[in-house]
Amino acid sequence: MLNLNQLSLRSANSLNSKRSKEDHWTTLKYLSAGNLSTGSDECLNVALTQPDVVKGYLCPTSEFLQSSIVKFRNEVSNSLLSERKSNFLVIVGPEFLDSFHQAKACSQWLNKRSGNLMNYTTNNNSISTHSNFKDLHDKIKKLYTNKNHLKNLSLVMNVDLTSNYESGNSYMSRAVFNGVVDLRILLIELAEQIQLSGVIDDPICLQYYNDLLGIATLRSENIESQVHREFISGIPFPIGFNCFKSSIYGSISKEIQEYKIQKAIDAIHSVADPHYFLSVTNLGNVAIANSMGNKDTFLLINIQQDQVITLEHLKVLFDAPLNQLNNVKIILDLGKLNELNYDSIWNLLKDSLTSEIGDYIAGVQIDSGKQYIPQSWEYEEKIESSPNNNENQVEDETFAVLSENIGIKRSSIRGKIFNTFKNSYSKISSAFDNQPTRTTYGYEHMILADKFITQLNELMK
Repeated sequence: MLNLNQLSLRSANSLNSKRSKEDHWTTLKYLSAGNLSTGSDECLNVALTQPDVVKGYLCPTSEFLQSSIVKFRNEVSNSLLSERKSNFLVIVGPEFLDSFHQAKACSQWLNKRSGNLMNYTTNNNSISTHSNFKDLHDKIKKLYTNKNHLKNLSLVMNVDLTSNYESGNSYMSRAVFNGVVDLRILLIELAEQIQLSGVIDDPICLQYYNDLLGIATLRSENIESQVHREFISGIPFPIGFNCFKSSIYGSISKEIQEYKIQKAIDAIHSVADPHYFLSVTNLGNVAIANSMGNKDTFLLINIQQDQVITLEHLKVLFDAPLNQLNNVKIILDLGKLNELNYDSIWNLLKDSLTSEIGDYIAGVQIDSGKQYIPQSWEYEEKIESSPNNNENQVEDETFAVLSENIGIKRSSIRGKIFNTFKNSYSKISSAFDNQPTRTTYGYEHMILADKFITQLNELMK
């Protein structure tokens, strides 16, 4: 393993060529996350680079990006404290970021719709300039080329890499599975396209990317956690408290709904005050932290049960927050849109915004699904970005394990067998990959989310 001085030298040299840059990121990945495949029952402990070193030295952000994030935070903060409706927030994105490639595509779609000036995407990396872009369905192509910007909305991309990932009999957050440095590299790319809303259930992981988030939310399971209330009181950006877990919302009673809303209100009161608590600094030292309190908070209420709730039901859910909080702001979690619930959700939102509770609705959150580009494009990008971009080396490394298992020692024989496998795979994969790109299958939630925010933009004029 390289020491820090060697790593910094490689970091400087990585700018000189694509090969050294890829070697650099590979080194960072192992330095930050280690090898999670121990092959034994022993407990694995991997030391990580301190957050300050990762954020300020290994993977820093530009001054322009940082200033734009701070500006956005201030705009949202002023909107939450204001009694009038402004900067209507629309949080869009997949529930979980299972694929880095899909996440990048989602950020480009939202960047195009927002008309964001923070566009760092080069022509080589743009979805619309991909060699197979012409093969996409017309509806999908329009999403990446639409020049009608949503000027009346403040678009934000939802990013959640702290949810559990199951690997065999083990559970880990996606941040641990992918590595905190790889996660930060991804989030920098996303933040250069669109403002980000993160899920902050993991207080330690948050230290590695808190400077990249414009706003954040906390899951309903943790709104009663004193640990989360303490560190949220020191976070310098707006935080939303999710009252209901959407997957079980339809099965809980009215009493539990009211109980969870009350606990979210208690959390808002708690985080607004200063706290003293034990914490870990960005340099990895245990210390007593003193927070100043965070008054930039809002509630996140899910509006889907077994079916979309009624306006009367929604008004009942608003009763406790309106009676106990000053200038309360609420974001409605609309969930996934489909052909069956689209009209019901749109009518509920439209009626809510024009009712007496409309002034307290600060925005909506929409799950736009997990597919934004064909899955075959992900495979192509992995091959193109493989170390050294050397096809022969990739083939040799790919075939190495197989050749050892079946006892093949001569490289010439290995090559012939590998080419046979490769040609067979190419014929099979092309038969499957060439068809889905011409359809809208898998993109339903993205298409309907785009339609919804377009209508919402007209409504907010």
